[in-house]
Amino acid sequence: MAGLSVKGGGSTFVGPSCTMVWSNQIAATVPPYPVQNAVYVFDASTNALVHREALPAGVTEWTYDYFLNVNEGGPRRQFRIGVTACSAAGAEGPPAYLVVSNPPQERITPTLGSTSELLFVDMPKVADADFAGYLVWISEKLQHQPADGCHLRRYRQQRHASGYAR
Repeated sequence: MAGLSVKGGGSTFVGPSCTMVWSNQIAATVPPYPVQNAVYVFDASTNALVHREALPAGVTEWTYDYFLNVNEGGPRRQFRIGVTACSAAGAEGPPAYLVVSNPPQERITPTLGSTSELLFVDMPKVADADFAGYLVWISEKLQHQPADGCHLRRYRQQRHASGYAR
């Protein structure tokens, strides 16, 4: 086992799922055989095993899917991956480990503009694959938070060719 990394290199992944890659190495003194791997996922803070999966022989790429992460007590932005190679007799060798992480995106700051009838909200383009969208609200109270539960005016949104909503 060698070269355990996030696909593309390193230990940081972007997007909701984490794809791992590695290569299996067989000693020159051992006759070639189809190597089977086992993958383990551990919680980075508690070290608890949250997932184990045996892969078909010859597979050296594996994805820890977002929905699997959620169903196993996540979603976790950081976890430890362990990969073992099995001998021809089926015994697991020593694992290779890598702690992988998906740091949160940077804060997004919109630019606001207005006229007497319109409010323009210009949002910067976000390259982070984890980005899901914007929440924009209008309130008559300064520093209003949507979770406060007070009544908000509802505005109908229309998509125009210029990209503005009102």
